[in-house]
Amino acid sequence: MCCDEDFIFTEYSKICVSCGRERPILKLDSFNLFSAPLMKTYSRKLRFKIKVCKILGLHTGPKITDPIWKYLSEQTMENPNEVRHAVRTSKLKYKHYDCIRVFCDIFTSFKIVTGDVRVVQKRLMADFDKIFGKWSQTDRDSFFSYDWLLRYFLTNIDSPLVVYMKPLICLKKHKKYLNKYNALMKLGVVEKHAMVWH
Repeated sequence: MCCDEDFIFTEYSKICVSCGRERPILKLDSFNLFSAPLMKTYSRKLRFKIKVCKILGLHTGPKITDPIWKYLSEQTMENPNEVRHAVRTSKLKYKHYDCIRVFCDIFTSFKIVTGDVRVVQKRLMADFDKIFGKWSQTDRDSFFSYDWLLRYFLTNIDSPLVVYMKPLICLKKHKKYLNKYNALMKLGVVEKHAMVWH
């Protein structure tokens, strides 16, 4: 029997933990007169997908008016490490670290061969769906760093795209996320990943 207090909420519904019944929820945005009528909630999947699109070269990067473009056009850079260094040492407020791929494509001659990016995108999103599904089944402590997940997934498929990611620095944090990932994936039968870092 349903009670009014024991529900799990998703972005678009509420689910009774007693009987499992799911009820759709549509929220109207009444804050801004000129906004879309339906409330847009935070979506972990969408946020991760945007990062995937950026590293696959399927995203155009910051707005054309962003000062990062002018700043980078005045730098001399040849590879992702140099682009990352230039971004890090800039005095700009928004550094757009997840746009290193597009910055490299525009300001350097550095290129890598990745094959069909749509296939890679599908695989990365499938990997995300697996771990997000497992995490959603738990008591939902803090989620993973999106950058850590993306780097981990790229490493597992031996993708050269990992060169655009920030190098692994904090081994303690890596170990924490890796233990958490492995614990969650043991909740069901899953594809086994190689625990290898380049």
